[in-house]
Amino acid sequence: MKNSERIERYVLSDLGRGRARGTIGPNDDLIEAGILDSLSIVHLIRYLEQAFDIEVRDEDIVPESFRTLAGICGLVDRLIARTRVA
Repeated sequence: MKNSERIERYVLSDLGRGRARGTIGPNDDLIEAGILDSLSIVHLIRYLEQAFDIEVRDEDIVPESFRTLAGICGLVDRLIARTRVA
């Protein structure tokens, strides 16, 4: 399973309260859709760190990284690359 599919599954099923796949597009605003709020972002960060063996630092926590599925996937890709270099 691709990273983007894992992230989408978690966001929709766990944070989106069982929303069906395809109901949220990669560039849809997850905050405006009511899927993400400050508490769910904390849960999402914990999931991402455990699922992808990455560290999300304070400086990584910016709105554009969490507003859309595409933003979250981009963040994970960058953090995986950073982990491999370190």
